[in-house]
Amino acid sequence: MTEQNMNREPQNSNAQEPQAPMALSAAVKKIAWGYIFLHLNINLGTLNILPNWICYLNINQSLDSIGEEVPSIKLLRPLGIVLGIWEGIQWVRTALGMGEATGSAVYFYTALGLLATVVSLYFHFQLLTDLSVLAEQQGCPQKGRLLTLRTVRTVLMTLFALPLPWLEYEVFVFLVLAVQLIITIWICSVLFSLKNSLLEIENGPAEEAAESESRPGTTYWPEGGTVHWPEESPCKEEEDSVE
Repeated sequence: MTEQNMNREPQNSNAQEPQAPMALSAAVKKIAWGYIFLHLNINLGTLNILPNWICYLNINQSLDSIGEEVPSIKLLRPLGIVLGIWEGIQWVRTALGMGEATGSAVYFYTALGLLATVVSLYFHFQLLTDLSVLAEQQGCPQKGRLLTLRTVRTVLMTLFALPLPWLEYEVFVFLVLAVQLIITIWICSVLFSLKNSLLEIENGPAEEAAESESRPGTTYWPEGGTVHWPEESPCKEEEDSVE
């Protein structure tokens, strides 16, 4: 074997190493931060420094890990991509100070906005449903809270999507802002709580292994449980009795 081939082998082996999947707790954490970007807006002039499209970027990056436990959540990926592109277009238009569409483009743009609203309602309804399934499968106590959050959020977002004069009166403006803030805090509270529960489950085997290693006479087997061996093997000496 030549020296060049010897140098190439380690490079090929490194290139073929599979990427480690994201932990469930890390995936849920990314989704929680995504909802912060979705529901909170901080504007510097016409620039929103918490763009909504980051929410869908975070969610799409988390789908593969959660999909190992809840396969149906992977079906949301195409919708997440579409919503991310739509929110990106909206963000760019606002940042550039572009006004509302005029002429015949008004109807087209209005139809796209209505379609995006319907897709968004379904997307987040199904996402929170799948996260409740994940909580149930992993034995986490957040299932009921996720289902309640899913229903309340869907009803409120549907109400705000109706063609009502929400932004024409100061009372309605403060009402919308207050509801958005409450929903954001609620979502973050539930999702970060789920993240902590999943993290405890993920760290459980490692902590049990560390405790078993610190106990004399105990051997820890990750797949087979904990096997206890006696600290000292008793030796029985046989004495020959001579009659």
